[in-house]
Amino acid sequence: MFRLNDDQLENYILRILKKKGSIVGEGNLMKELRKLRVRVSPKRIRRVVFKSKNIEVEIKFGKGKLINNEICPICSSPLVEIKNADLDGNLRTIGYKCDNCNYNSISKGKPYLYIFRLKYHDL
Repeated sequence: MFRLNDDQLENYILRILKKKGSIVGEGNLMKELRKLRVRVSPKRIRRVVFKSKNIEVEIKFGKGKLINNEICPICSSPLVEIKNADLDGNLRTIGYKCDNCNYNSISKGKPYLYIFRLKYHDL
């Protein structure tokens, strides 16, 4: 099997969303892609979908700690520490943020559900 480029993968996802309307959960989207004989990682799916102008993603967040504090759980970009100074002037890390997709671990928490749908319904 050959490796799809990002545009080809986006076209497969668009084909699925045109047929289904919306897909709840990365796992369900991966199952639909497997039916079309396409195998990709969830990380790559998120990266392609967030770059797409035709697909929108709704994310549900829960209160949980990030497993990897270096990579954004949404777009896989590097995270930047959010620091705060205490009364003694000591800096301490209180959370993480992504400059690419505006993810913030303090206000949002950990993503637990992705809902994929077409941004424009006339595609």
